[in-house]
Parts: sequence; structure tokens; C-alpha cells
Amino acid sequence: MAVGQNRRMRRGRQRAFTLVELLVVIGIIAILISVLLPVLNSARRAGVQVKCAASLHQIGDALKMYAGDNHAWWPIAKWAPEKTWIAPGAPVAMTWQDFLFPYLHKNTALPLAQFNSDTTGQPELRSDLSKLRGKSPLWGCDAFKNDQYFDETNDIYRYSTGYGMNYYPGAPYPNFGYTVVSPGINELCFYDFYGSVKGRFWKSIEWNKNGANRCVIADANQFWIYTSSSQHFKSNFTCEPFFDMGGTFVRVDGARHLAPNWTPKKVLQGKGINILYADGHVNSASPFETYNATMGGGFDILAP
Repeated sequence: MAVGQNRRMRRGRQRAFTLVELLVVIGIIAILISVLLPVLNSARRAGVQVKCAASLHQIGDALKMYAGDNHAWWPIAKWAPEKTWIAPGAPVAMTWQDFLFPYLHKNTALPLAQFNSDTTGQPELRSDLSKLRGKSPLWGCDAFKNDQYFDETNDIYRYSTGYGMNYYPGAPYPNFGYTVVSPGINELCFYDFYGSVKGRFWKSIEWNKNGANRCVIADANQFWIYTSSSQHFKSNFTCEPFFDMGGTFVRVDGARHLAPNWTPKKVLQGKGINILYADGHVNSASPFETYNATMGGGFDILAP
């Protein structure tokens, strides 16, 4: 009996791992994780960008359906008319998301709510886009940081769903500066009766002049794509998340689909912005390309 027990004990000791062997295995696993994790994160980012592009395709289809029902007119980036023009029960202001909502959500009423205006402090009826979060192509970019940018108490940021509309459909504008009397200011795709810009709706045929290169909707943290208009230089160029209004800028989210260790140089050189173009196709672009697709009307207007 003692001999048999000793043999079994020896076999048990032979099957055990030494501490050195365990450390080697743990080290190999750690190396594999360090190699595979960036690959997996990159694949995840690529998947999010593809889903974002698919949502933009749906928005593009909605634009076509809207045009079909409205004599070839496309929505306006913002429509805030004189209050006497507003029908009872209608919101006091509408954005492009509100206009496209019926074509993205058939037989569903646009959610409305009373919000205090951040200019007058008075309650006003507006769309409540927070009700669509996670349920609509209008919120179709999972990389959008809605916790940072969506704010239902603000007249601009309550419409931040991850995409912005270009409101320069007639670009490029010769001698177009910041002042409200500049040539072309009333030709923007933006109307605010109580503001400085009283633009107009534009037809699809107008948007589609150089449509393969003209941006309509893109990744942005506001509902509109705001750009500089009097400077066109790469040397002092910025975008979000390092936006500086003092130089040439375009307010799109250039880092949204890039690796988290981005730098301003990587953002400007990368193609981290999804764009829906006027002809209906979707593609990724750099901030420089996005500026040219908005303020440039699809032409390269940026100087070194």
C-alpha cells in the first residue's frame, strides 16, 4: 500500500506547474492582450463609424422623400419665423431634424414639450428630441458624446443629436464676411426672424450643384455646421474638440471616430468625420475636406 501511494504522489507532483511556468504563461497572456486590445478597439471604432454612415444614408433617403412631398424643396437648417406665422399647436422653431422626422418615423407624432427659452425665459413649444435617443437615425452615431453636448435647457444644444446641417448651400461666397450685411447672408439655409439671418429654403437642384462634393449633413456637436467665413487658411485651422473662433474653423467633430490618443495634428490629417453629400453618398473626410465641402461648396478654397 505504501508503495502505491508513493507512486500516486509522484505522479501528482509531476503534473503540477512550477511558479516560473505560471509566471511565463501569465506573461504570454498579458502580451497577447496588449497586442489584441488595440486591434479590438480599432475594430469597434470602425463598426461604430459604419453604423453612423448607415444612419446618414437613412437621413439622405428622408431628404429625397421630403423633396418629393414639397415640390423639390429641402429642409432648412433652422426655421424660426415670426410668431404670428405659427399655427396653433406647432413648435415656435424647427430644425432640419423636425422636418425629416415624419420620413424617418412613419405614423409617429413628433414629440413636443414646453421649454423655457434661454433668451426670453418664457415657455415655448418645441420638439423634444431627447425622446428619440437610441431610437432614431437622428441619434445614429454611437460615438457622439451626448452627455457633454445635449442640453434641453439651451435653444441650440437641445437640438444636438450628433449631426449638423450645412447652411451654406450657395457656397462659395465671394467676399463673404461675418457682418449681417455681407453679400449672400440672406441666401443662407437658415431663417431666424428675431435674429440676424433671414435666409431661405433651397431646392434639391440647387444643393446638387457640385453635389458629389457638397456637404449636407456631417458629424457635429451642434445641429448646424458653423464655419469661419472671412478666413480660409490651413495654418490657423481648428475644429472640435479644439475649436478656436479666432482663426479658420469648422464646427464638426474631427476626433469622434479616431483613437482616443488623438492630437490636433492627427485630427486634421485623419478622416474622422462622416459626411452625407448632396448627391446622396456618404464618405469619411478630414476637417480640411469638410470645410471645403461646406464653406467651399465642394471646391478647395483653403490656402496654406
